[in-house]
Amino acid sequence: MKRIFLFVGLLGAAAFLGAQLPIARAQSGPNEALGSPSFEAGDYVYIPGQGPRRADGTTPSKFADQVRQSLGNVKRQVEMAGLTLDHVVYLQVYLENTAHYSELNEVFSAYFPTDPPA
Repeated sequence: MKRIFLFVGLLGAAAFLGAQLPIARAQSGPNEALGSPSFEAGDYVYIPGQGPRRADGTTPSKFADQVRQSLGNVKRQVEMAGLTLDHVVYLQVYLENTAHYSELNEVFSAYFPTDPPA
């Protein structure tokens, strides 16, 4: 069974080492311009960092909406790999202002209600 592992810097490391990793999906959506495809390695699918950018290139103004958009972008990438959010085992969040921590947790728990990733 495939599992999802979200990590921002791994693709760059793999490219640096000259590794040839199969692309897990075709490039589409808001990250097309970023050139950061997901890829499979063994039993894992690695998905690069997803920000709050919408398909039209805009970003929501409210923090909670930015979190929803970011997690929605993650969900779309996971589903494009043929999996669900239940497969996510690790997700790294960068929070610029810790005053938003409770808002982040509230939105995060809506996407991962029972068994959140590490």
